[in-house]
Amino acid sequence: MGIQQTLQNIEPHFHKGGKYEKFYPLFEAVDTIFYTPPSVAKTTAHVRDGVDLKRIMITVWMCTFPAMLFRYVERWLAG
Repeated sequence: MGIQQTLQNIEPHFHKGGKYEKFYPLFEAVDTIFYTPPSVAKTTAHVRDGVDLKRIMITVWMCTFPAMLFRYVERWLAG
């Protein structure tokens, strides 16, 4: 069983009324990292590139956490 099949099997649990409804944003972020969402633009309303805002913000957070962790450890070791 691949990642895509696993994500499709657990997806109903994250929708409204599901067991993990409050974790839907996290599920959607993981799903978006691995696969393109099914809803894509059909027309060219404006210029679009392959990187959407959600992917950029995921990258920003992935880069922010190590910097924050380093700063906290640095302050903890300094006393």
